[in-house]
Order: sequence, then C-alpha cells, then structure tokens
Amino acid sequence: MSDENATRVEGKGDGSSRWVLALAVIAAIAGAIAIVPPGGVTARGLRIERMRGASDGRPLLLRVALEDGGTRNWRAPLSVHVRAECADRTTRVVEATRVGRSPWVLVTVANARFPLRLTVRADGFEVAAAVTADPAMPRFALSDQGRARIDVAVEGYVLTPEVGGAALFNGGSALAGTTVNVAADDPTLSIGPERAVLDACGITALYARPGGLAAPVLLRFNGEEHRFRLPLAPGAITTRIEGDTMTLGHPLGGLVAYVVSGDDRGPLRWEQHVLPSESERTATARVSLGADTAWALASASTDFERVSGAWKRTPPGLSPCAATPLGEYFARISAPTPPLPGITIVHDGAQAALDHREDRRAQSRRRALWVNALALCALAALMLRAAKNSSRTLEREGLLRGSGASRVAVYGVAALATTALVFALAVQLRA
Repeated sequence: MSDENATRVEGKGDGSSRWVLALAVIAAIAGAIAIVPPGGVTARGLRIERMRGASDGRPLLLRVALEDGGTRNWRAPLSVHVRAECADRTTRVVEATRVGRSPWVLVTVANARFPLRLTVRADGFEVAAAVTADPAMPRFALSDQGRARIDVAVEGYVLTPEVGGAALFNGGSALAGTTVNVAADDPTLSIGPERAVLDACGITALYARPGGLAAPVLLRFNGEEHRFRLPLAPGAITTRIEGDTMTLGHPLGGLVAYVVSGDDRGPLRWEQHVLPSESERTATARVSLGADTAWALASASTDFERVSGAWKRTPPGLSPCAATPLGEYFARISAPTPPLPGITIVHDGAQAALDHREDRRAQSRRRALWVNALALCALAALMLRAAKNSSRTLEREGLLRGSGASRVAVYGVAALATTALVFALAVQLRA
C-alpha cells in the first residue's frame, strides 16, 4: 500500500471514529431523556370545591386553594376574586382573602341563580367553570316525642378540656322546685354550684370546666343518684350563642375556626376566624350572625369534624317549656342542627396540570426514543462500514484471512439491536 493510500485509509478511520463517538453521545443523551424526560417537579393549580345543597335563590358556598399535583399539599392563595354570571343575567362579584394558617379561602356567593358560570382568579391563575343547582333540600324539623325524662345538655354540644361552659340539667316540670346535689365524679372536673333548685320547667344551669379527658357528673335528688357523662371532645372549639353573636373558645391561640350558619333549609354562609390569645388560658373570638340565621356550627377542621354549635332561635317542631328562660335555652342547645351537605370538586387544576405535564413528558419520551433509534441505526451502519474497511486492510497486510472482522461487526450490530430492544421495553415498563 502506498503512503498516500495509507494516509487516506487512516484519515477515513479517524473520521469514522469521530462519528462513532458523536453518535454514541447522542444515543446516551436521548436514552437518558427517554427514561426521565424533563417536565418539572410539581404541577400547581387551583382547587375549587363547593358545598352541596345550592339551589335557586340560595347561596353558593365555595372554597379555593392552591395545590401541588400529586402531593395534596394545599395552601391558601393570598386573595381570590370570584365572578358569577347567573342564569337571570345578573352578576355576583366576591373578593376574599387568606385567613391565618388556613389552607382554604372561603367564598359565599349570595342569591345564586343556576345554572351559572364561575370565573375564579387567584395568584395568577384563572379558572372558568359551569355550576348547576342541586336538588332542593327538605326543611329540617324536630319532634318532642321520644325525649328522655332526665337529660343533660351542654352549651355548644361538647366541652373541651381547659375551657368552661354551661351544662343544663333537665328533670322535667314534674320535678320543679326539687333540690339537686351536684358533684364531680372525677377530680379533674370543676362543676358548680353544689346545690341547685330546679325551676318551674325542672331545669337548672351548672358551670362545668373539665381539666382532663373525662367529665362524669353525679346528681342526687329525692333519694336517687343519677350519673351523667358530659360530652367531651378534645380539640373542639366551644361555642356560645347570645342573640346575634356567637362566641368561640379554645385553649390555644392562633387557631383558625371554620363557621357555618344557616336556616332550616341548609347552610347560608361560611366564614373563617382566627382565635387570638386574649389570656393565658383561653383564646376567644366573637362572630356576628345574620338576622336570617337560625343555627350556627364551628370547627377547627376544614372537613368540619368535632363540630360544636346550637340554634340561635327555637328549632322548628319543638315546643319548649315557656315558664322560664331556661326552658327555651335548653331546647336550643340540646336540639341537633341540620346535617351539613357533602363537599364536591368544581375544578381540580393541579390534576389537570399534572395530566398536561405527563402528556408533555410522554411526547418527549417518544421523540427521544426515535432519536435514540436513529442514532443506534447510524452507529450500526458505521460499525459495518468500519468492519469492512478493517477486513480489507488486515487481509492486505496478511494479518487476517476470511471474514473475521465482518463476523465481529455482525455480532456488534446484533448486540446493539438487543440493547435497543431491551431499552425500549424498559422505557415502556417505566411509563
């Protein structure tokens, strides 16, 4: 072989080596993108939920949060702007802001007319959604039948440790004027007075303050003993309704209280209030109730667990004893309020963003697979060409006889094809 031909062959070999290296790098990069395509860490969006039970002329209760897709990591946006275009061509506009450490911003759209179109803007996000009415809820009514002769009720349905509240004992009008001896059946419970006289309705008011996780009470009258266990819910918010004001109480300050109020057809509004620390023992807040409000509930949970509350006026269907003020008071604090409707999702922006992100990742994965396949094909072709040139050169120099280099190239191409197939299967399994 002449020096010129040797130089030409050597130059071709060097060029092929550079192409092999470049294609190998492209295949490696495309393979990495196919396995873990770019797409960001989170997919954030607005989550909008509403309380069921909305019908024409009734309010629509919404709550809005920012959510990171797939994490259930919710936080309240700084502010929320809601525009509702109702079926009667009227428009409701509501502005709401974050309260304390609550993960939600609560919004009440009054006097809604369905179907309506919602436009919600919060922290740079904008969502449009259509909302339809729910079946009308029946009016809530109670009955005097089946009530126990001797009963105890506490203000707000439940007490919580370290916060005091009223406890009413009702023995019935037949026991009017009877003297009752009261004693705590647990050393951590403070209750008084120790002696009380039942009024004309057979009711007396006590003050109880649990210090632990039990609140048993022992009552003695007419030679009989009766034991009652006052309802106790650690972590609950205590409530007391006086006129158009509800007072909330909790041992810890800085807590966010969620309040729902309504009438005998269901909820009318919901609000959030922070309980500031007014003393070292109890944090309290006062909530104004609307004139149309018949009952109110409060909870420290966004899902309204361990609720407390009462009727603001005598619930329908009951006929309380009218002889004394305690008769009407006992009926209000012992009667259950209407059950809260369930909450449903209006828009799950985080899930939509997550789905969109996964679609983009799938497109990136497909493109990377095609690039990887083309790079591997080109790499195989270069290996065959390089093997052919190497075989001729080796035969010319007397170092190789037959097609040994070609067989090596075929084995290499087969190995590349097998690698590509296994790689494609791995990507599909990961997807």
